[in-house]
Amino acid sequence: MIADRVDKRKLLIWVQLGSALLAAVLGVLVLTDVVRLWHVYVLAFGVGLLRCLDFPARQSFVHEIVSHKHLHNAVTLNSVLLNAARVIGPSIAGATIVLGGIGLCFLLNAVSFLAVVASLAVMNVAALTRSAPSERARLVDGFAYVRRTPALAVPLVMTGIIGCLAYEFPVVLPVVAERVLHGDARTYGFLTAAMGAGAILGGLLVSAAGRTGMRMLVWSSLALGGTMLLAAVAPNLATMMVALAAVGAATIATTATSNSTLQLGSAPQMRGRVMALWSTAMMGSTAIGAPVVGTAMEHLGARVGLVIGGVSCLVAALLGMVSRYQPGAVIRRPMPDASGP
Repeated sequence: MIADRVDKRKLLIWVQLGSALLAAVLGVLVLTDVVRLWHVYVLAFGVGLLRCLDFPARQSFVHEIVSHKHLHNAVTLNSVLLNAARVIGPSIAGATIVLGGIGLCFLLNAVSFLAVVASLAVMNVAALTRSAPSERARLVDGFAYVRRTPALAVPLVMTGIIGCLAYEFPVVLPVVAERVLHGDARTYGFLTAAMGAGAILGGLLVSAAGRTGMRMLVWSSLALGGTMLLAAVAPNLATMMVALAAVGAATIATTATSNSTLQLGSAPQMRGRVMALWSTAMMGSTAIGAPVVGTAMEHLGARVGLVIGGVSCLVAALLGMVSRYQPGAVIRRPMPDASGP
């Protein structure tokens, strides 16, 4: 596993430079009007390869930036920023496309990666809490490590169940907007904006609470399942947006809690491999669940996609409750020392 073998900061710098290059190439191809479909396929494949390097390294690098007690807050705020970007980014992209075209949009995307490179380059390296690189970092060792560590295996399986069947919003919401609400692209935009806004608010609340651990993961999974089932029976756009805002908040809580629980429970030399497994369970499993959810919606109705997601979250929560692993006390962020200034 590369993230456990090399300096994570340097790896992230090279990954961002590679991402900037791919975005710039696509922008130039579009601006010169020579872009072909196979170009897009090749560049998309390159982006996928870079993400395989980026995600585990970026997630485990958080633990090197912040102290142990602030990890959950850092993970949560990272999720908040990601969802804020998802809400704000499409608006900026749309305005850019109108004013300057699609090619300019890709070029600006390339420039945005350089800002990340600059922030990584100017970091105070001496202040990082680094783990020693592992010379023999294999993903199979990560599997073995998780398998013999119930504190990691149970949250990871829960994440896989939820990621596979519940995190199919790009598949479910467009169909709901069209077939349930009888809307168009603007309706879909309202739904995603509501979910993104809920995610931002929920992330701030979760960060303020400062809790993580298996117990919180069970509760957040229950909340996500319940809110998805409420969204499944929402009768109109307004109630659907309210329900999806709650879904967004519960999604952030579940994602951040599973992430921080695994990071806090992992040995430093194994953290990159554990987070690679987490990213596979969280995002890679959606490719498996998408055809299942899509087929069910095609034959049983659009609302079924939300029902499947809600039930899967409840199943994951049940797994957490009945597992033989006893998580112990909820981890809470330490309060400031009263004797301090």
